[in-house]
Amino acid sequence: MGRGGTTEPPSEHEAVWEAEGGAGARPGPIALPAGLRGKNKVLGWIVSAVVVALAVVVYFVSRPSSPLARSVAPPTWGSLTLAHVALVEAKAAGDPHPTHVTWLFTHRDQVLPVLSGTRTSAAEADYVVSMSGRFQALPGSGALPGSLPNGSRLILLVRAFDGTVTGWFLTDQVPSGLDQLGVVHTLSLGGL
Repeated sequence: MGRGGTTEPPSEHEAVWEAEGGAGARPGPIALPAGLRGKNKVLGWIVSAVVVALAVVVYFVSRPSSPLARSVAPPTWGSLTLAHVALVEAKAAGDPHPTHVTWLFTHRDQVLPVLSGTRTSAAEADYVVSMSGRFQALPGSGALPGSLPNGSRLILLVRAFDGTVTGWFLTDQVPSGLDQLGVVHTLSLGGL
């Protein structure tokens, strides 16, 4: 008998399956290797499912620039937005039109060692905003240790709770490892 109990002749795949000892069984879309048939068939399917699931997870987790990551809205605090905070600080540092503005969510005890080499036990949640431009040291305090007096990259630490800038860092390049602290999102300053 062929497909579905009809008298239609078996397909080439069904004929091969029956010749290999699978008579009466329907082959799936993925044929298992001979060593995984029989008792090990269920184990083989479980292992295959786990491998595929892990591959999917690794794919999405390792892509900070994926479309899924970019669809996250930047934080707001009432009428105050992260874009507004970034633009105000950029203007105060001498560049009213920063470019390549990105943000990520992390914790202070993770970001300080990357930016300034200092350690802290404070695990306060922060947004890190990084932008390109021509910047000079911001007035007042808040400079992190190792910050330059001027630079082409301004990095802000913004307290996640209320949007207050708690520190800043001037440099000429993005510190190594900064993009590994969280998912990096593009921040649009258009319209402000």
